[in-house]
Amino acid sequence: MPFIKGNNYGNTFKKGQSGNPKGQPKKVLSRVNEQLKEEGYSAASANNIVEAYSILINLDEERIKSIISDNSYPMLMRIVAKEMLSKNGAEMIEKILDRAHGKAIQKQAQVNKDGEDVKPTVLVYNGQEIKL
Repeated sequence: MPFIKGNNYGNTFKKGQSGNPKGQPKKVLSRVNEQLKEEGYSAASANNIVEAYSILINLDEERIKSIISDNSYPMLMRIVAKEMLSKNGAEMIEKILDRAHGKAIQKQAQVNKDGEDVKPTVLVYNGQEIKL
């Protein structure tokens, strides 16, 4: 729209005054994290999570049930404990083990079209052997 004399649309800000005096609002997660830190909560480290998983795996069914119903436990432990006792419990335990201890190494044999083992190719570079 072309400027029309007498149109004040483009002059809504006063000279020397910011158009956003309060600034950009903080992101929601930043505010929540800040508030939780002020309340004494801290981030869980990877080691804390691995340790929690390892302990959950060793508990008997009654103890797992008590964790599920006790609101004083962290939500992560309650959700994982509940899933362990569900029909998908074996999958959850497998996921826990994968997260806590890493997935099992799977080796694959390489064979040619006749089904014979293929030997790895070795490259010598600067006097060192490198298997390809």
